[in-house]
Amino acid sequence: MRLAEVAEQTVLRHLARADARGVDLGARGIEDGAGATVQANVALIEGMLDNLIDNALRYGGRTLTVELAGTVLSVVDDGPGIPPDAQRALLQRWAQGAAGLQLGQGAGLGLSIVARYAQLLGATFTLQNDAATGGLRASIAFPDQGGGSALR
Repeated sequence: MRLAEVAEQTVLRHLARADARGVDLGARGIEDGAGATVQANVALIEGMLDNLIDNALRYGGRTLTVELAGTVLSVVDDGPGIPPDAQRALLQRWAQGAAGLQLGQGAGLGLSIVARYAQLLGATFTLQNDAATGGLRASIAFPDQGGGSALR
């Protein structure tokens, strides 16, 4: 299975929930990246995307995009972003930002799960405020495997 297929299926699973919240959930690059493959466990990639989309639906703005560029998957929202000094702390278990504490939702595990899965897959997980949207860009960069193998 190609990385684009995993991204597309994950987006489709979250469409109804996004619509119910009034969030425009879309994808970019999944048709261009149709040939990108990585050697990785599909369930772990789906778990990472599920957690990132869930966080963006809770704390992001009204637009959410899953982007694929080569072997880099990103979830980008137009919400308030996360201050750079708080980004690293939120990768720890049980850590929640001010919005999470205020909403009283979740346990503060989602981003730590994504970070751990990325580590298991040899990928790099980063958070950064997105200059274009003003929101957060959460990216998973898989190692380039020069043609790669199918997901397993």
